[in-house]
Amino acid sequence: MKQRQYIIISTIILFISIITWSLYTNYQANTNKKKETVVNHQYAKVLEVQNSMQTITIVGFGRVNPSLSITISPEVAGIVMRGDVQLKQGVRFSKGKVLFKIDDREAQLSLKARKSSFLNLMAGALADIKIDYPDSYQTWEGFFNSLDVDKNFPSLPESSSNQEKTFLASRNVLSEYYNIKRDEIRLSKHTVRAPFSGYFTDVMVQQGAFVGMGSPIAKLSKNSEIEIAVPIDKENISVIATGQLVEMKTRGNAHVWTGKVKRIEQHINVNTQSVNIYVVPEASGEELFPGMYLEVTVYAGEIPKSVELPRKAMGVDGWVNLIQDSVFTSVQVDVIKKNKNSYIVQGLNTGDLVVTEQMPNIQEGQRIIPVK
Repeated sequence: MKQRQYIIISTIILFISIITWSLYTNYQANTNKKKETVVNHQYAKVLEVQNSMQTITIVGFGRVNPSLSITISPEVAGIVMRGDVQLKQGVRFSKGKVLFKIDDREAQLSLKARKSSFLNLMAGALADIKIDYPDSYQTWEGFFNSLDVDKNFPSLPESSSNQEKTFLASRNVLSEYYNIKRDEIRLSKHTVRAPFSGYFTDVMVQQGAFVGMGSPIAKLSKNSEIEIAVPIDKENISVIATGQLVEMKTRGNAHVWTGKVKRIEQHINVNTQSVNIYVVPEASGEELFPGMYLEVTVYAGEIPKSVELPRKAMGVDGWVNLIQDSVFTSVQVDVIKKNKNSYIVQGLNTGDLVVTEQMPNIQEGQRIIPVK
């Protein structure tokens, strides 16, 4: 009886042990499976591509400058005398006005003396011309009568023959005439006129000072035309072209002007790695002055079938990471423009899932769960 009870109790204990072991084994298997699932699958933030027409705008900053600025230096030496305007910084003038003079009294007297000598020379030559070249006498007599020592000499009559030309040369008529014309030009250089309408931006010499030939007197700027030089990063210069519309504004948008790209430099600044573009306003207005600092926005056209991606989504040399059918992969795209915090690219399809975070330990072909 006792042996039978022992067998029954042993059988029950064995049965319970088998059931307990089976449950424990299943629990361990399920736990390991869950761990493997967590380890083998990772998550990544993605952006779904929606290709569209992207407007390209490039923002830069530049200073307003006059389109033309020159330094005036006299071609003769002497004392600076006042012209039609005061020789002071900021004074405006019109084209053709006398900016200043260089004392020309000595040069005038020297030229008059030389002209008087020429008149004496021509008077002696006229008697021989009347005898030897009667057909040309009236022409030369008319030229002689038109000469005035207080005015520029008229053009020299043409010789009717080689003999006549040889005669005039032997009497030094030709050489003396051209010496006088040279001195007339030199005398005119004592008066300096404005080559355009503008203003003095700098004056180096005051009235009454003695200056040598070639000494800088003043710096002139043209006030009817201005331009803004704007440095642009070399990565974005390829999308800019002359004639594109621009918007210029002051700090706080107090004043806004529109204009166009006038020209583009053909070299890169070695210090800033940028290229200058020059824009001109369509209507300057009274509020736009040289020296002002402006924010300039260039409207560089539109790019079809493109998308803007955050900087974190871009890899080296234009590579981006995608998730296709939950599989991690990489493709290379065309970078059209680099913004401060984003890129405008082409080469992706609408609906592509672009990874927007860096995943350095992920290998191509690994399964990834996208998170939008």
